[in-house]
Amino acid sequence: MNKYQIFILLLLFCCIFTYSQTKITPILAREINEQVFDTDHILSGSIATSDKRFEPLHGPIEEVIILYSDSIKIINTYNKVGRLLNSKSFKKDKLRSEYLYKYNEDGKTIINERGVHNLDYSVIKKNEYLTKYFAIKSTEKQKGSKYKFLDTLFINETKYSYEYTRQSNSKSNSVYEYHNKIKYNNLGYLKQIQLFKNDIKVGHLINFYNDKNQVEKLELFLDYDWFYDDSGLPDIRNHIYEFEYDNIGLIKTINKRRYNPIIHEWEEFITNYTLEISMSDDLLTVNFKADSGSSIIIKIDTVGNWVYKSETIGNTTETIKRTLKYFK
Repeated sequence: MNKYQIFILLLLFCCIFTYSQTKITPILAREINEQVFDTDHILSGSIATSDKRFEPLHGPIEEVIILYSDSIKIINTYNKVGRLLNSKSFKKDKLRSEYLYKYNEDGKTIINERGVHNLDYSVIKKNEYLTKYFAIKSTEKQKGSKYKFLDTLFINETKYSYEYTRQSNSKSNSVYEYHNKIKYNNLGYLKQIQLFKNDIKVGHLINFYNDKNQVEKLELFLDYDWFYDDSGLPDIRNHIYEFEYDNIGLIKTINKRRYNPIIHEWEEFITNYTLEISMSDDLLTVNFKADSGSSIIIKIDTVGNWVYKSETIGNTTETIKRTLKYFK
């Protein structure tokens, strides 16, 4: 290797090192870590939705198109204050579902939603600290098959909390009220969700943050009964996740513990990552290589939003492509 080649290698190393040290901000690290931990799929549907409730968008996003490997496409559009206006789901270009949301002139106070729920919202109380809603079905004919027992929804929303109660009056369902209390920290990051059925606490999610606002531990107990009764699916059990980060704030180790109610023991799964960081075509690429041989590749645009993710396990690779349109 001649001096010129050595110089080029040192220059490339310095560029990558400098970028990782100066450009991986805590917000950017969080965006990347979210995709590695895969919150949208590990958490249940309602909790994943709650997790995004107050999380600020990076930049003035007008539209997001997400393409999955299995021919599923999601199209979401937002207003200028970051509230979801429309969400469409397609399978092989065939529309599967659509949700529409309407707000009053402030762009934040919801008036109605159309989709499975078909709810009309009314504001009970509103000031700078608290907004209280109740929502009811638009008509009896519009009741969805999955949520046909939803009669009334009550919501209390503050800057750092979101609380809702879902009531139903079904003869075939002994549980007639579900109540969730959701809290965020002062950065808008999810801190805690408490799950209730008929005023009895049945589960919780708790994020434990360190002084850098990184999640050190996550308790995900969706149902306390699962400490005694099996859910029927090994992955659908109560979990504890613990995280270690490198010196630029990216995930280095995930320790997952899953409680097995059959043998009454915690099962432990540890994943260690080594990272490769590069920059090309205005995209930051981070390659997480696991000690198991799997890998996750995340690409981030110049605004700080992820636009590509691939996960390879064995001979199988799943990819997700995300196209973002910003307000001008």
